[in-house]
Amino acid sequence: RQDALALKDIFTEATGCPARVWGEKQIGFGRYRYQYPSGHRGEFYMTGFSVGSAKISLYLDIEEDQRPSVLARLGKATAGKSCVYISKLSHIDTEFLKEMIRETVRHAQAEYPDNAACDPV
Repeated sequence: RQDALALKDIFTEATGCPARVWGEKQIGFGRYRYQYPSGHRGEFYMTGFSVGSAKISLYLDIEEDQRPSVLARLGKATAGKSCVYISKLSHIDTEFLKEMIRETVRHAQAEYPDNAACDPV
């Protein structure tokens, strides 16, 4: 619980966006609207996290070829296809995490320039 509250503050500071609950357990910051060539459209958060019983998932945009160096700099963490897993916030470099969060937001805003923004407070 303490890590979740601290992460909320970290993500809020780094994004400038308020927290919003998405689904059952995900805390998202900002949002973007997308539309695929097939016509399917939707909305999702730019970055966020969820706290599970064993791991904390950090939803960050990291290029696959950069994952090893990013993880080495972040600290004790592993990565899946679309997220980084940590056990405890104290195991990672939170200042570097803020950089990663800001980069994820920049990427979303560049990818969806007319549709990526903070949620209204």
